[in-house]
Amino acid sequence: LFFDGVGDWEKGLVSGALALGGALAWFGVFALRKNGLGWGDVKLAGGVGAALGLPLTLSAVLFISLAGALQAVVSLIWQGGQSDTVRQPKRQIPYGVAIALGSVWAMWWDGNAF
Repeated sequence: LFFDGVGDWEKGLVSGALALGGALAWFGVFALRKNGLGWGDVKLAGGVGAALGLPLTLSAVLFISLAGALQAVVSLIWQGGQSDTVRQPKRQIPYGVAIALGSVWAMWWDGNAF
């Protein structure tokens, strides 16, 4: 809003509001389904959407997913696989790290954000 005014769907307040709503809806679905995302992750993703705007948020969601997958693989390797004979408690992987890394990755990929 400060730099681009009200704008349209690519820049400005409208872009940030659309990206905020889209990110909240996308990550909110996973939080409602109780698939491991908490509402703090949803709010963080909404803030990323509002800050980056609509076109860049679409790239950020892709990179957040890739960073989350990489984080899960590294966590499984680091902690070891789950045994079938012994029930272990459900693993918690902080998805805020993936949201932060994926957002920075999207800004770097775009080239105009830094």
